[in-house]
Amino acid sequence: MSPMPKGSSGSGSGSTNNSVKEEDSNFGLFYMVLNLKGKSRGSLVLELNLEALSTSNSVFTDWIMDCQKAVTGSAANLCRIKVLEVKNLNVFRETIKLMFDDDIPKRLLKIGVYRSIDILEVSTVIMFTGGVLLCFRYLEVMP
Repeated sequence: MSPMPKGSSGSGSGSTNNSVKEEDSNFGLFYMVLNLKGKSRGSLVLELNLEALSTSNSVFTDWIMDCQKAVTGSAANLCRIKVLEVKNLNVFRETIKLMFDDDIPKRLLKIGVYRSIDILEVSTVIMFTGGVLLCFRYLEVMP
């Protein structure tokens, strides 16, 4: 299984977004638009904080650095990533939300065993190590 979802590509945007406030970060970027296209149909667009993503996930860190290299000027504050053929958009969204959650074990309890298994699968693919470890711990203690 490839760490990068099929059809993923990092690219910058030539347009500026005046609603985004500039922040300092290690990457010189502070805002990401993650565009997910479902395998069967549908799409989901997530606007994310780069600092939180980069501390949670090495794949996103690499994408962010690629974005920064590809774009300069005012467009360097925005990173757009498109992920094609996502098996389950809702599970992918839940997994990304976990990266921003302060109490992942509590969230997994609310989600349940079956959904946690789905989140474990997505966490593995996107290399969200914290999600993988906490899903395994949660699943170990569940009957």
